[in-house]
Amino acid sequence: MFDFVANKKRVVQVVIGLLLLPFAFVGVDFYFRGMDASDQIAKVGDYAIGSAEFGSALRERQEQLREMMQGKVDIDFLNSPEIKNQVLEQLIEQKLLLASATEDRITVPDPYLGALLHEIPAFKDEAGKFSKERYEMLLRSRGMSVDGFEANLRRDVLLGQMRDAVTTGHWMPSTVVQRLAKIRAQQREVSQNVTTLQPYFATVSLEASEAKQYYDKSTSLYTLPERVRVEYITLSLESLTQAATVSNEDLEKYYQEHAAQFEKAEERRARHILIAADEKASAADKAKAKTKAEEVLGKARQSGADFAELAKSASQDPGSASEGGDLGFFGKGRMAKPFEDAVYAMKVGDISGPVETKFGYHIIKLEEIKAGERQTLEQVRSQIESEVKKALAGRQYAEMAEQFSSIVYEQSDSLKPAAEALKLPTEESSWITRDRAEPEKLGNEKFLKAVFADEVLKNKRNSEAIEIAPNTLVAARIIEHVPSSRQPFEVVSGLIEEQLKANKAAELAKKDGEARLARLRQGGEEPLQWSPGQWVSREKPEGLSPEAAQVVFQADVSKLPAYVTFTTPDQRFVIFRINRVQDGSLDEALKDKETVTQVTSAIARELHAARMKDLRNKSKVTINKDRLEKG
Repeated sequence: MFDFVANKKRVVQVVIGLLLLPFAFVGVDFYFRGMDASDQIAKVGDYAIGSAEFGSALRERQEQLREMMQGKVDIDFLNSPEIKNQVLEQLIEQKLLLASATEDRITVPDPYLGALLHEIPAFKDEAGKFSKERYEMLLRSRGMSVDGFEANLRRDVLLGQMRDAVTTGHWMPSTVVQRLAKIRAQQREVSQNVTTLQPYFATVSLEASEAKQYYDKSTSLYTLPERVRVEYITLSLESLTQAATVSNEDLEKYYQEHAAQFEKAEERRARHILIAADEKASAADKAKAKTKAEEVLGKARQSGADFAELAKSASQDPGSASEGGDLGFFGKGRMAKPFEDAVYAMKVGDISGPVETKFGYHIIKLEEIKAGERQTLEQVRSQIESEVKKALAGRQYAEMAEQFSSIVYEQSDSLKPAAEALKLPTEESSWITRDRAEPEKLGNEKFLKAVFADEVLKNKRNSEAIEIAPNTLVAARIIEHVPSSRQPFEVVSGLIEEQLKANKAAELAKKDGEARLARLRQGGEEPLQWSPGQWVSREKPEGLSPEAAQVVFQADVSKLPAYVTFTTPDQRFVIFRINRVQDGSLDEALKDKETVTQVTSAIARELHAARMKDLRNKSKVTINKDRLEKG
């Protein structure tokens, strides 16, 4: 506890991430051990990745992307094979690292985990001290158990340790750092000549039949997908919780039945001075440390002695020395047993010691005692109201869910009976296709499959009750159906002609541009208009797209001026002329902390990738591609 390192920003971020996940956790063993083979997305050695785990990770990644793009993201992109593969690869990496940790018997000790939890701001009270009540209440509000949360925190800390074992603390030759820093700091002066398509449009023409021939050959283009509109009703735990009402009697009853939950145990505030002595130190070293502790104790008990100032100068605990040895308020079970026993045997103002623990010898001063107390109902009213509402809504949801499913199935010619019986509003969707929906919540794969099933689409029946999210049921029926159809040629002919002309103009522009490039590279003169030279670097491309900057910095600059070409997404043909190259100052590059950090990070990433490749080669990794597509 006393030598706990305070700098844990990344682990704090892990904790916040765990608290934000919208599902309850289970233990580490379940998290990555085997399961029914039919439910496996992939298998890594002896460990399996199931559809539930994959689905949770995919949803988390999709939410991250939505947040990054401020909600302006295509649902097709969120469900694309690329995103699914990224998520799966991350899970496979976790399994490989966890399996390696298990094989090497690497664990996260309980004292470390406990000390970490005490450092998390979200779990501290108004006085800035760890609050067990606040910790447990916050987990309950997220639907988590203490054991499950701590198991997953232990797992994520372990993953961080396994990654850090390779990516931090390694040695790098100075010549490598210098070379990479110099490359990173290099600048190139670039001028541009841009050929637009507009001048070429006047020179291109189409045969009368070209557009129609293109239309006939492109059978998959200009086709509108099959689509439907539905009416639907939704039953969700969230809406029931928001609508729940709680009486004062309900609050009082809960308060009395859970009285122990609102009891606050006695806490004590102490300062200490630590004279460090490792528990494995020799008897002579321990004796020397104890003698020094006794000397400090004598000084602390002298008349007029300032214990806080003495702690600042004499204590060897890096976590509290600068604070005058102040450990804040703590209850039983928070400190080493000998230390705790001494503190709880003292009176306010007493100075005791030396007290031996595995950290060394402590001189302790008891500053204050905060008596145990019971929080009043008013103090915890909002907390209790939230808990009671959740409990009431949970019971109500369980009863209504069964009724919801039965009515929409048994009276399948209309949603009205279920809506009226359960007092649920009927809503209408926008157009829905087989792979996307509006509103977005209806984009659930199971829901989309259901509304396009024959029973719903052709027989005009209600869909079954479908769980589109945890504790959220939806049933729907078709109100409008439009089969897949190809747009008539007459409607799209103008678009086709415009596209064909643009393609021909781009071919002409590229042909002329490449001819000019060839003459320039042979030393010839070309009457081209060049933009003013602009210095660019890898880190400051000054308006160049990442793809264009990559082309510029891959160019051979052994002979200047050097020329390279690039075609923009809107088909403009660009010739870059590299006029000058200026190597960055190596001294300045190495003084730039960001440069050194990014260089070392790049090397660390390469080392990590090499390690993961090695672990993967040693483990049998199989992926169920069919299950992945459905996952």
